[in-house]
Amino acid sequence: MREAKEQADARERAVTTSLLLRPGEAFQKLWRASMQTKTLLATLADEKSGKTIWLGFLALTDRRLAFLEEVGLFTKTYRVKESIDLENLINISVQGVSKKLYVTYQAGGNSVERMFGGTSGSTLLEIQSEIQETRAARVNIIEHEKKQARVQYVLDFSFLKDQMEKGGIMVSTIRCPNYGGTLALPSTGVSVRCGHCQSDVVAQDIFERMRGLLGNLP
Repeated sequence: MREAKEQADARERAVTTSLLLRPGEAFQKLWRASMQTKTLLATLADEKSGKTIWLGFLALTDRRLAFLEEVGLFTKTYRVKESIDLENLINISVQGVSKKLYVTYQAGGNSVERMFGGTSGSTLLEIQSEIQETRAARVNIIEHEKKQARVQYVLDFSFLKDQMEKGGIMVSTIRCPNYGGTLALPSTGVSVRCGHCQSDVVAQDIFERMRGLLGNLP
């Protein structure tokens, strides 16, 4: 058992090295598998199709799903045959009489399908679930990064007034959110002091209240 584990660990290290993890990318799981680029019927119908089945390993990281072909009889080496960014996955399903894992992904504006079988250590449904969960986590991270990267507006009353006028909104007074009294809308500056409660009314706060009306801003 110990020897088998050591061999598995060594193989995992070799595969991970061949995968060339990107900065910050974390290895998740490895399954022995075969990969098909065409169904058997499609292969038989196309005499010039060439090789369509490879043996190797299906590897999952927190960013990619990859297939590495195993090469060599005694000394094993691994080369990446397929590398799919998780956010580009369209569909993952278990299909067919022989039960294969069908993976469809987007590449260069086209949908590409790959079939994986002969997996060991986990059922196809377990593998499907792990890939789907990892993809969902990756998509959430990407969406969060997009939100963080959005332009942050440094608003002053001049900018706010200009945007309101572009939207067909004419406002000459604003209401103090603390006191409730009306204030003249300044032409410049990032804040104005309420003469009643002495609190500062900030242009950014007014913008947030009117965001729904200023539809031309994100």
